[in-house]
Amino acid sequence: MTHQNHRPGFPHPFSHVAATRVKSRHLRSYIIVGIALFLLIFTPQSGQTKAIDGLFTPSAGTDIAAGHPYSVAYLQALRARERLYELAWSRDMPPKVQDHGASSRIVVADGVTLSTEVLQTVAGPEQISILTINLTRPTLHLGVVQAYNRLISPDETLTSMANRSGAVAGINGDFFEVRGSGVPIGEEVINGKLLHSPNPHFYAVVGVTLSGRITIGPESLLGDVIDGASSYRLFSINHYSEFNNGRLLLFTPALGEPVYVGGDPVAILRPVAGSAAEFTVQAVHSGVDWLPALKGQDALVGSGDAGYWLATTLHRKDRIRLTDRIYPDDQLIQAIGGGPQLVKDGAFYFDPHSPAPGAWDKRNPQTAVGVTKDGTHALFAVFDGRLAGPRRSRGMTPAEVANFMIAHGAYNAMLFDSGGSSEMVARLQGQHAVSIINWPSGGHERPVANGLFIYTTDATHAMAALRNCQLRYAASACTSFLPPG
Repeated sequence: MTHQNHRPGFPHPFSHVAATRVKSRHLRSYIIVGIALFLLIFTPQSGQTKAIDGLFTPSAGTDIAAGHPYSVAYLQALRARERLYELAWSRDMPPKVQDHGASSRIVVADGVTLSTEVLQTVAGPEQISILTINLTRPTLHLGVVQAYNRLISPDETLTSMANRSGAVAGINGDFFEVRGSGVPIGEEVINGKLLHSPNPHFYAVVGVTLSGRITIGPESLLGDVIDGASSYRLFSINHYSEFNNGRLLLFTPALGEPVYVGGDPVAILRPVAGSAAEFTVQAVHSGVDWLPALKGQDALVGSGDAGYWLATTLHRKDRIRLTDRIYPDDQLIQAIGGGPQLVKDGAFYFDPHSPAPGAWDKRNPQTAVGVTKDGTHALFAVFDGRLAGPRRSRGMTPAEVANFMIAHGAYNAMLFDSGGSSEMVARLQGQHAVSIINWPSGGHERPVANGLFIYTTDATHAMAALRNCQLRYAASACTSFLPPG
């Protein structure tokens, strides 16, 4: 049986019994039996996989619930919040949920509410920052921003990305090659353009459809390179870490920097005007060590069998066709990778394809995204951790984050990069620049690869963003913040 540690400041429910001198043997027996029954009912059992008070519902065959020391108060608070949010979403109004007197809400923009909550967990107080977004508001849209607008980069702070793009709020995004190339590991689509294909390991993706709704789940690339009667499967787009894997890779100018290709065959392609899928082969090289930064050109690189096919099939002036389709969501206008997925169809989900498989039972700062069942509201949440902030938050496990997101109305939810990268920013009323809302665990914001941001075409906010951008960046980069018309 797993024993729970009661948090200082909340007296043990039977502490007054321990302090009372019990003279009756029968009374002592009744008390002992009562304590045993209390622990039997309210303490999670080792290996437990069933729902705890209806809140925790792992998929069949998983045991992620085993050994998690949820406090009774924590579960009761989640259940109460779940009921309040069910009522609030049905009335189309963001609920004000008090948690031990430590909750606050402010309106960031029409349809965007920022709140902070403090949960009392068995590990201590946990501070959480939440953005609630009404996706039905015609003035709102979500967008992905890539650090310095190129995949290979020194990475960029979230406040910089938000300010230069005119966002009213946002959170950090995908896992990335920290202290390396800075390239995100998962899919990235910006304004309908695929910059980075889905990770071949089926990591979860947050997608935004043309209608503004959110999808959450794994995506895959289905592609081919066709030259006459011959074709070869296209494995990935701009995944430079996949070199020397015996597959055919495509690189575009979005990569932004030269990359080492180690002598593999390379075909330089020029897009055919007026076509998104047809290219002319400009040159085929072998023995090239470095692929230069691409401008107005794409490049195919192959190794092993793929390299042999490329070198023997493609010739200068060949007109080839590249097909690439994202499955199952091929019409996403914004997409950003992450993982694991935590909530699927309203229940806890153990994602077998996690970018951080060793973190399931660890408390960390966390960044999560969720969407309601009807698709009308999105929830961005950042959980402080590693003793950050005045409340000394220790962080949450993925299972606890899943419980929290379900209790707050999420029908599907997933994690983004977490730890020192976890961050939320928002432009508060009367301010021209965004502020950091949570307490980053490193004591300052970490440069990251990308972020998911909220934008509004409301004239007041758009003009404030425009003025701030003109003060910080080139005026030519700031025209997109004006509302249409």
